[in-house]
Amino acid sequence: MGDTVILDIKGIQCDSDACDYVDMEIDFEPDKFLNAPCPKCGCNLFTQADYDLVQTQFKLVNALNEIFPAEDNADSAPYLATELKLNGTGKVEIGEIRLMEKE
Repeated sequence: MGDTVILDIKGIQCDSDACDYVDMEIDFEPDKFLNAPCPKCGCNLFTQADYDLVQTQFKLVNALNEIFPAEDNADSAPYLATELKLNGTGKVEIGEIRLMEKE
């Protein structure tokens, strides 16, 4: 049985408005990217503020999964998905929420 809430973080991008570095194929590892320089411009790829926010998100997801255990049919049920964007400030921008079907 799967979890009710899943936090699936993909890729990394530079927060600098002057830089277009993005790699959505890379495995995101919070500790590895914390205060790491952008390979293109040298700016911070993942700030302490965003790191703290991600750690809070992990704790929230774990708490929700303890409070609301997944149903037996969770692995095949439709689900809600959204994109959360971080920008270095410790605040999150929430994208459109979409209803998705399992493949």
